Amino acid sequence: MLIKEIVKNILRSPYKKLFWALGSSRLSDFVFPGHKSQFLILMYHRVLPSSQITNNYIDLTMGLEKFEAQIRLISQRYLPISIEDLSIDDREGNKNIHLPVVITFDDGYRDNLVYALPILKRYNVPATIYVTTSYPDGNGTVWWYEVCDIIKDNEYLNFRYREKKYEFRLNNDLDRKNAYIELVKLFFYMTPSAQTELLSIIRDADKRPKSRCYRNLFLSWDEIKILAQEPLITIGAHTHRHYNLSMLDYDLLKEEILLSMHRLEEEIGIEIKHFAYPFGGDGFVTDREYEIVKKLEFRTAVTTYQHSQNEIVDPYQLPRYGMGSFFDEINLKKGLDPFFWKH
Repeated sequence: MLIKEIVKNILRSPYKKLFWALGSSRLSDFVFPGHKSQFLILMYHRVLPSSQITNNYIDLTMGLEKFEAQIRLISQRYLPISIEDLSIDDREGNKNIHLPVVITFDDGYRDNLVYALPILKRYNVPATIYVTTSYPDGNGTVWWYEVCDIIKDNEYLNFRYREKKYEFRLNNDLDRKNAYIELVKLFFYMTPSAQTELLSIIRDADKRPKSRCYRNLFLSWDEIKILAQEPLITIGAHTHRHYNLSMLDYDLLKEEILLSMHRLEEEIGIEIKHFAYPFGGDGFVTDREYEIVKKLEFRTAVTTYQHSQNEIVDPYQLPRYGMGSFFDEINLKKGLDPFFWKH
């Protein structure tokens, strides 16, 4: 199936909001005509061998073979650059023969070091890794994975939250996927305290409780230091606890951003100049967040959605395209060549 047909089907589905927010944002703009740009930023989260990818309803993991094919294509046909080299000139008028492409990873997963880095080095492609600092600190909550695992491990899930009763029959994969979608929508637009309350209730409703630890999914501080020493890698901030920033009061919002920046600078001894907004699209980031990041003197900040690029792009609202797991080398080329660039 052509990529255009794949994305059309997704965008007609009830899952399109989740699809954008969890990492494959605005792909309708990515594959349809009319887009004019001077650069492209791609967003990844995880890279794993296909044998290690499980069906968890979270489209965050790219197969190792697909990832290598994409990086090879980018190195051969386009101009891979670091976020550090994305200059004002690039934004105002691309004079390059080839399309500049920036590779980014969100959250700071360990597989970025184990699996993605060797491929990036093989093809000499730079990348930025945006780290959520509570994860290497060992005290971060990864609710999107925990909720998914609870759903997978149960045949039903019933609970009451704030006077509303929730009943999910989890008889098959479609039931589990629909339950996951509904619960994620709740979590997205909650304050931190409300998220904690709801997650505690769901844990209590779990009929097959397990010790669920996600610490090993993420980079340790020692591993982040290794990455920071790699010439191809730029480390950026991604807040401390990965909250929906639009749900925070001003003081907590500023604390989330500053704490992330300061923890990274303390641990790796390098100035942090680049930032990624958690979730980063509609309903997750507003003018308030853009202004704070600008005042804190980051050089760039990336979103997960597409602004019009017929105008000069704001460095604190840089658009990105989430790379869903269904993308392969052929689909990436189809997305890049006919609809974007006519060199």
